[in-house]
Amino acid sequence: MSTSEHLWRRLGLLVLGAIWLLAVVSKLRAGQLFSLEASALHLPVWLPLWSVPAGEIALFVICFAAGLACRFLRPVALLNLIVFAGLLAFLVYEKSNGFGKYGCGCFGGIQNGIGPWDFVRDSLFVLASLALALPWRRMQARMGRVGQ
Repeated sequence: MSTSEHLWRRLGLLVLGAIWLLAVVSKLRAGQLFSLEASALHLPVWLPLWSVPAGEIALFVICFAAGLACRFLRPVALLNLIVFAGLLAFLVYEKSNGFGKYGCGCFGGIQNGIGPWDFVRDSLFVLASLALALPWRRMQARMGRVGQ
């Protein structure tokens, strides 16, 4: 992995970690508003409400540990990709079935339902995670061959 690629992956994971931290802090500050929004969603029965911020704290720690230690950058990016894609799929499911009338509660504060911004935001998170998980060197080699 080149030095610049390594630096970009580290920076990207630190930014993703900051996003997870912001989500946790927003939920904690919103308190009962988050509980209200989350109760309107159709979370699986086996998933208690407290596990959402707990999982986000775990992802924050994993992202920051990988970013600061310069280890496991691509696997952690892949983990973020899977989680963000799952969250996006969950939003699509909720919206397409007419649920989520208060919003997703992702960053605290009450909303007027799951809206376009939720899909755009989560899609950008998926794309950022994908960009960090892809093997850049192989892509650069392919692009070099095509350009010749």
